[in-house]
Amino acid sequence: MSIYKTIFPDTILYGLVNSFSKLLSFFIFPLLATYFTVSEYGKIDYIQTFTTFLVLTLTFGLDSALVRFFYEEEENEKRKKLISEILAVQLIIIIIYLILAYLLETYIDEKLKINSKPITQVILLQVPFILIINFSQNILKWTFQRKEYIIVSIAYLSFILCYCLIGVYAFNFSVFDYFLGCIVIQFFFSIVSLFLIKKWLVSIVEFNYLKKISGYAAPLALVALTTASFPFLERNIVLINTSQIDLGIYSIVSKYCFSILILIYSFQVAWGPISYSIYKSKNASKVFNNVIKFFSFLICEAILFIYLIDDYIFDFFFDHKIERINELVFFMAFSIGIQGLNSMIELNIHLSKKTKWILFSNIIFLIIFLSSYLLSSLSLFNIVIITLVASIFKFLITILISQRIYKMKWNLSYVYFVILLTLNFGLYISIFSADQNSLVIYFLILNPIIYTVINLKYFKKLNFFQIKHK
Repeated sequence: MSIYKTIFPDTILYGLVNSFSKLLSFFIFPLLATYFTVSEYGKIDYIQTFTTFLVLTLTFGLDSALVRFFYEEEENEKRKKLISEILAVQLIIIIIYLILAYLLETYIDEKLKINSKPITQVILLQVPFILIINFSQNILKWTFQRKEYIIVSIAYLSFILCYCLIGVYAFNFSVFDYFLGCIVIQFFFSIVSLFLIKKWLVSIVEFNYLKKISGYAAPLALVALTTASFPFLERNIVLINTSQIDLGIYSIVSKYCFSILILIYSFQVAWGPISYSIYKSKNASKVFNNVIKFFSFLICEAILFIYLIDDYIFDFFFDHKIERINELVFFMAFSIGIQGLNSMIELNIHLSKKTKWILFSNIIFLIIFLSSYLLSSLSLFNIVIITLVASIFKFLITILISQRIYKMKWNLSYVYFVILLTLNFGLYISIFSADQNSLVIYFLILNPIIYTVINLKYFKKLNFFQIKHK
């Protein structure tokens, strides 16, 4: 099967799945945001961010280790042993976590300022179930079990959406009720997820891969810690420097902008297994460069699209007027897009197995962000801009590192061009308060023309797609 016949159908398939999943999530977002007060929604988002922080931290880079070593094994039996070993390590981590969570429950409750032990307990109990669901979804993804992946992805969020609808319209539920219902659903789907991957598990785990896995995963565990800590840190900075209301506004805008992750994640889900299976091919560099060109084009188009419709979305769902909404949406979406491109460039670092450099770029990102925080007077808008600047610096540093440590080189002239074109557009809108709708429509038309012209020669030579993968 050619790469051409795989990546694009898979991108469409996963795109549709993730679009539907994110659509369900998008329905949950305004449902909660309009039902609860802005402050209460900010609290929910704050708690969810803390939960994500725990999940990413406790993953310990094992998800990345799995995908890196999975394709190095040729036999399925060895792959099963690898998967089983990583799952066993993850379960041990979960047990240790549950013990520590029980002992530190009161301390966590005070630090989060929830002041409600039942809510804290529910939050902490979510984490093991989410870890198991995420692990199982990764297995389904990397083993190309598309049907099972679709079942878990869509059904999981469908259950949560139905629960929210029933809770809002029938039972007048509270913040605690919301999280309690979520944990019941997460418990159910963790069992279902494990059942779907049982054929990839063995009964006896020997831990033969542990040394090799830990050497690769250890730096990524610190990467996960720095990555996970940033959204939590960012929300604490918003809360410290602004107000509970502004935290709610920030949460609402960020949740809307995260819709761009539909594109980023669906593309990565399709491209990830393929990239690791073909990277040794002699034409891999050409494929990789053309994929990132197309990816950067899609991201910029997505940024402009959600910017185009933001007024209609917020006017429809929310009664309150959010100050500088257009600028907040654009620059936050642009920052997310840059981070998506950064994850593509990091592929070189993963292939080189020198994952400590990913940690280095993350630390630089945090230093730039915190330095800007200390040196500036912070409003909601300024925090978004600081995040964008730090993301751009991280992106450039990642490019420099990846070019130096791995033989496959990136040719990013087109990527730079579309990024600057899109950023200049946003700055123009921000400075001159121009008619956003007409300009966005113009750029949505202009970008595809530019992309087509620049890549015309590649469209005439589709042979570079003819690379076999396992």
